[in-house]
Amino acid sequence: MNLGELLTEVYERAGSLRIWNVVRHSAALLGKIDIELQLAVTSLLIHQKIIQVGKAFTDDSLVIRPLPFEQLVAKINKYCRDDHRDRVLTQEVLVYLGILIRSHPQLFNDLITIRVSYIILLIVGELARRDQLLQEEAYEKLLGLAPSEVQVLLKDTLEKYTVAGQNLQKLESMHSAQTPKNLSWKIDTSIEKADQPEEGWLIWRRSQGTLHKASEAFYAQVWQIFNQSNGFIIGDKLDRRNRLESRVILSDMTSGEKAFQLRIEYLLNKIAAPEYRYLTMESMMVTASFGKQNPDLYIDDFIVFDILNGHAVRLAFTAAFPELSHSYHDHKADAWTHFYQLSPSEASVFIVKSIMFLLRIVGQSKE
Repeated sequence: MNLGELLTEVYERAGSLRIWNVVRHSAALLGKIDIELQLAVTSLLIHQKIIQVGKAFTDDSLVIRPLPFEQLVAKINKYCRDDHRDRVLTQEVLVYLGILIRSHPQLFNDLITIRVSYIILLIVGELARRDQLLQEEAYEKLLGLAPSEVQVLLKDTLEKYTVAGQNLQKLESMHSAQTPKNLSWKIDTSIEKADQPEEGWLIWRRSQGTLHKASEAFYAQVWQIFNQSNGFIIGDKLDRRNRLESRVILSDMTSGEKAFQLRIEYLLNKIAAPEYRYLTMESMMVTASFGKQNPDLYIDDFIVFDILNGHAVRLAFTAAFPELSHSYHDHKADAWTHFYQLSPSEASVFIVKSIMFLLRIVGQSKE
């Protein structure tokens, strides 16, 4: 029996036993495609919706017209998360969206672009809030639910789309005993002040991220973050392997230890885009600088750098183009390009504003 035959047996046995996480995992490894996928996508397009698959902020991740089956599947596989199960879940959600737009078209009245990854995050966020779980735990729970349960959750999420988005934003927030009013920050010498490169800051970041040079000072700064937070997550927040817990790191390692540096480097190297890899390093340095200037600050949460970066990009773009603030989601690709073209000192200002924004959400929710 070869591996394919073994996986097929696992898939069929898990299906008969209704072990849905295993069904989805084995389906992903076997490259199975839902036969209703193309019909679902066509239904969404007929209703003049744009579909975005995966997490990428690029026009290539959009589906704006019917595609040959192979191209549609290739696009899903290219832009979904590294977790193979996400490809199957994306297909599943698209199929259910296709069913819902035919039976309950009013649920889509205010949706022009259907961002499948964002809808999945909303569902995960609702599960996390309802069952008091970490988001990666809620994601695992979602993958273990029966297809009918996923469809019900999807419908419920669409019915309260705005509220679900607000709840997700609260889950993304960072808890601290201090309010943003008591916090301050000024650009310090640790923030890169390089001259404007001829090729522009985007290409510069891409080069820096490709070379991936990290000094001893960088790791010392990163170490400081563990002293002022519960820890942090580099990369995909739904992958529990990307979570570094302060309690464990501080008890098992030292800042100058090679094992610590390799742990950080390993997570950074998992980031595919070199410009984003370097931007994440910038965010880590700015976060450490912010903590140093506010020594009494303790963030009683995990800092998720993907979230921190995302809000920094949004804040920078809406500050530069306030007239587009209400349609920001339709300009995400432009927003990221805009941010990459900022100098490190300019970017650091918005990274700090992102920290303050995430802390402010908590302050508001307690009022």
